[in-house]
Amino acid sequence: MDGYKRELQQRAIVDRTLLDWTGAAAQREVLRQVLATTTDFAYKDSLQFSEDALSTGAAALAARTPIVTDTALIRVGLVDRLAETFGNPVYCATDAFARSPRAKAALGIEALASRYPQALFAIGESQASLAALLRLMASGEVKPPLVVAVPPNLTQLVAEEDDLSASLRRSEVPHILTRDHRGNPLVAIAVLQALLDLAWQAYGREI
Repeated sequence: MDGYKRELQQRAIVDRTLLDWTGAAAQREVLRQVLATTTDFAYKDSLQFSEDALSTGAAALAARTPIVTDTALIRVGLVDRLAETFGNPVYCATDAFARSPRAKAALGIEALASRYPQALFAIGESQASLAALLRLMASGEVKPPLVVAVPPNLTQLVAEEDDLSASLRRSEVPHILTRDHRGNPLVAIAVLQALLDLAWQAYGREI
């Protein structure tokens, strides 16, 4: 079986999985991309969207808002889609400091947030980076149009009663996150690729 037929079969399986999806159509498209990318159908129940996450995120992408990530994998995964759409600049936190990867990511998020306080943030690997971003959001230093927060083991960094996912849900910042241990940079890439497609459908003619 060639790659094209295999992809068609995979897409058909994903579509059947989402037949009973009752959420918004735009959310379904994001889930479709995530399921096709990861082949982990548990994301159907794991991935959560705040009320205005997709509309706000799409508008931000169409306005060429910078994207700040915690890992170079996300930047690399978005290069082609960005070149085909809005060409948003992407900045990676681990480029900012010559330290251990986890330390670099958290410090880099702080440094980039100070330069781009209204950037769209995509966290797919480092819980420390998400914790740093949440502190900046709580202090009012940054106000992202969207936070995509899908690092694995989201609740292990802080106390159980005040875990990172709960902190993000309590914020007024639009967000997309996983409600369990699932997550990785590929999920963040899939979410943003789908969101870029939705934004292009809505705003591409204006470019």
